[in-house]
Amino acid sequence: LTSAGAGSRLLRGAGAPLLRAAQSENVTYNAHTQGVEPLSFERNTRLNSTLRVVGTSIDRNLRPFVALVEGIVLPFYASQFHPEKIEFVPSSPEAPNIPRDADARDFSRHLGAFFLAEAAKNRHPTGLGRPPAASTGGAEPPRLRPLYL
Repeated sequence: LTSAGAGSRLLRGAGAPLLRAAQSENVTYNAHTQGVEPLSFERNTRLNSTLRVVGTSIDRNLRPFVALVEGIVLPFYASQFHPEKIEFVPSSPEAPNIPRDADARDFSRHLGAFFLAEAAKNRHPTGLGRPPAASTGGAEPPRLRPLYL
């Protein structure tokens, strides 16, 4: 986490033990080598005037990258890792290093709950409505339920 990380909207309410774990343990799954380096982000005034770096990490080649950002003014959030894979994607030869411990799970759940809470604030019509029965094979589409930590 960066110095802005602990005070970010994204990590507010995560609790000191979880924030310590996020700083010292592997609680995220990264599967890439193309991230934006923190120095490049810092030098780009269009980026750093719009987004705040909440967390950084290192890729498999030990190159640092910006891993977690949030909008300074607008409610925009992005991660350069896969919080959903901790609980919802089984390990496989293609993804053997997905962390599965309690801290990784709790960090993933914190981010998921935060993203759902932020999405629930949206009052703009999406125009999507209910999907036609044919698109779901006539089955009831799944419903998202909030996660409570």
